[in-house]
Amino acid sequence: MPQNNFLSMLIYIFGIALTVALFATVIAFGATIFVLSFTYVFIPLLIIAFVRWVWYKIKNKHESITYYDDRN
Repeated sequence: MPQNNFLSMLIYIFGIALTVALFATVIAFGATIFVLSFTYVFIPLLIIAFVRWVWYKIKNKHESITYYDDRN
């Protein structure tokens, strides 16, 4: 805590306010980047993976395996 001087007290409070504002801005910016990357990267990848999984399931259900037995 600074000395009992009005100007130094004002600078001290202004510095604390700037620090809190910077901290809140960094948190908000980080959360925004996380939400944007999750929305535009991970959700489409999950949709693509799900569609491929369903496609492989349908494709493998309709295919039949032919076994050739050459022992006869």
